[in-house]
Amino acid sequence: MFSFDVRRRKHLLLGVTTALALALETVNADFAFDTPKQLPATVNSASAEFAPSVTPDGLSLYFCSNRHTGTADGDVFVSTRASREEPWSPARSIGWPSTTESSCCISADGLSLLVGEGLSPMMPVRRPNGYGLDDIWVATRPTAEGLWNEPLNMGPRINSPYDEDTPELSSDGRVLIFQSDRPGGSGGIDLWMSVREAPESEWGEPVNLGPVVNSAQSDGTPSLTDDGLHLFFHSNRPPSTTPHAVDLYLTSRRTTSGPWGPPVRLPAPVNTLTFWECYPCVSDDARTLYFVADRWAGTFSYYDIWQSAIIPIVDINGDGKVDGFELLAIADRWGENESLYDIGPTPLGDGIIDLQDVTALAPYIGSDFIDPTLVAHWALDETMGDIASESAGGRDGTLIGGPIWRPDAGEVNGALEFDGVDDAIVTDRVLDPANGLFSVFAWVQGGAPGQVIIAQVDGATWLMTDSLAGTLMTELSAPGGRNKPVPPLTSESSITDGGWHRVGLVWDGRTRSLYVDGVRVAEDTQDRLASCSGGLHVGCDRSVTSGTFFTGLIDDIRIYNRAVRP
Repeated sequence: MFSFDVRRRKHLLLGVTTALALALETVNADFAFDTPKQLPATVNSASAEFAPSVTPDGLSLYFCSNRHTGTADGDVFVSTRASREEPWSPARSIGWPSTTESSCCISADGLSLLVGEGLSPMMPVRRPNGYGLDDIWVATRPTAEGLWNEPLNMGPRINSPYDEDTPELSSDGRVLIFQSDRPGGSGGIDLWMSVREAPESEWGEPVNLGPVVNSAQSDGTPSLTDDGLHLFFHSNRPPSTTPHAVDLYLTSRRTTSGPWGPPVRLPAPVNTLTFWECYPCVSDDARTLYFVADRWAGTFSYYDIWQSAIIPIVDINGDGKVDGFELLAIADRWGENESLYDIGPTPLGDGIIDLQDVTALAPYIGSDFIDPTLVAHWALDETMGDIASESAGGRDGTLIGGPIWRPDAGEVNGALEFDGVDDAIVTDRVLDPANGLFSVFAWVQGGAPGQVIIAQVDGATWLMTDSLAGTLMTELSAPGGRNKPVPPLTSESSITDGGWHRVGLVWDGRTRSLYVDGVRVAEDTQDRLASCSGGLHVGCDRSVTSGTFFTGLIDDIRIYNRAVRP
């Protein structure tokens, strides 16, 4: 077990340089995460907890902890609950106190428990007849209520003179994925996979998951979804911003025999860039992600087990409602494999758009729901006052210059009228565009060439009109050098004709796109966006420059930390 062993931590970080890549890998898919929560004191303790593994019914949680030993590695514990809504019971050790277990994985039938045996410098006690410093062992029991037998070594095909740890067994018992630093990999620690024909068969020769999944850094702690199509794991590859940080990633495949796709980094609030996020464990219904993090919450220890709900993205076009648009979008892509529209049978999808996606969408149609990716929303429906309420994050805006509330004149209920002289809204910081996927949309009516809709203080103008033709453009781009500035992205779509238009800017991690009334009117490639942590100006540029003030109505401003597809 590497996370708490100084020797292994140094080995894990082998190859990490101080010159980290700037490009962000982020999830461009149809799900998001809610705010992670620490599991209670019945599970977490003042010592370290790691390697969670949950039974398919969600009622038993196995994990490792060093609460009894005080060493870098620990023992296996289990906590149970009567239902998914009930609290976890106080954890109890399942035995084997004379050895150290660094990881564990409970089989789907609850009759086998795979454990990684860690050798701590502070407690050099290990089982006899092993093959390396860390080996993978398997314990069995006759019934789900029975006692565990002493673990048996999984043999020289799985284990080697090198380190093998963090086993993950597929739900059908035919696939084993684990981490190892044996030769033939891509980095210090890699993910390997062994397959067998049946649960009673011998394991096949382990195969490295290859350079598409593994990196030149270290990759480990795998967790496979019940359908075998999605694999969560951790990696310390860039863009981790500190040499000791690791983040969670996800790779997917179309079929259980198909190749794994390029991993994508899970977004905030699961990953933090500066702390350890590792040991993922996804629930059988793929609606909860458990993981270990060393973020400090002031309660238990630096290494605790956390959980976050996996939430489907159902408002595809980001207009605040689920209706016929989403149904038609799914129908238009019937039989295809496009993750944004693949929301069933679980939030992670199954690789094909079909009836299960319609079934998953149905409960949301016409109902109130909270989009976890909506980070800011100014409805601009007030009737008086100098505050523009923000409903997603509480970042209310302050009116300057005296813009006029028009409660009956908006495209979506009310709107705010700007005079083009000195009217604007000033807000606190919403997000840094450099931190991940990003979308901003607003309804506008009026405007003139060279006027600004939304700009970031000390940053770039997000949405504005071209100074000559009045067409939609953006100046938000990758950072450019002094002699090679990145040009703005300009469309040929005029928005100053006096009609209502929904305008937007979307960055999906690779492409910068402008939208007018649901149509993409301009795009180019941008591998990253310039960083800025300033607040926003609505209705003028970042410097409150004369001539940039907007003339007309602005309504329903929405900012997302995902790529919206209007």
